[in-house]
Amino acid sequence: MWTNILVLGLILLCGTSNTLPVSKDSKRITELVKAIAHVVAEDVKIASETFSEKGHLFSEKEAANFFETVAVTTLQHLEKYIRELNTLTKNDQEKAGEIAQRVANEAANNGFKKIFKNHEKFDNVVMQEGVLGITKHVAEFIKLALTHPEH
Repeated sequence: MWTNILVLGLILLCGTSNTLPVSKDSKRITELVKAIAHVVAEDVKIASETFSEKGHLFSEKEAANFFETVAVTTLQHLEKYIRELNTLTKNDQEKAGEIAQRVANEAANNGFKKIFKNHEKFDNVVMQEGVLGITKHVAEFIKLALTHPEH
């Protein structure tokens, strides 16, 4: 858990890197990554606040299921962005992995900023299952969707 937070802290301090060549497509990919990260961060914020209010009623498994459900709902909101990314990447597995990681980094960064803007402290479940869990699920789905568009 602390390793994840430490890694995220380093990402926040150093930023994310963009190794794609500068082109019209790479600029559009960057725009899409930012748009996707914004949607994910908003959903993370809402889910985290909801869980903070009602989380005491959940078991650990129910908490994980709650955040997983949020991730699935978030993915439904991202469908149009993912279709466009798929067109731009042409099933390139390396680009898909890089894009998925960029989305996860930016979404987690934005998610942490949004939830800490209004609250000083959150339960570990919110950090692990909420921010990191949702962004991990989204990144895995994006990578899968970009390399296997038929699924």
